[in-house]
Amino acid sequence: MLMGVASVKVHKSDEYDITKTASFRKAKEDVKHGRVYQADNVDEMFKQILGYVPD
Repeated sequence: MLMGVASVKVHKSDEYDITKTASFRKAKEDVKHGRVYQADNVDEMFKQILGYVPD
């Protein structure tokens, strides 16, 4: 115990569960509706999204 401290209570918070976030739910909806991209490399990704590969 520390001088002047009567008691200390430790509260363990629940672990962060990403599946309960709005972002996760939106991502799952995007997958469900086919709003996803797949690319083999970053150049292909930019070409799909932007229509060109930036220099």
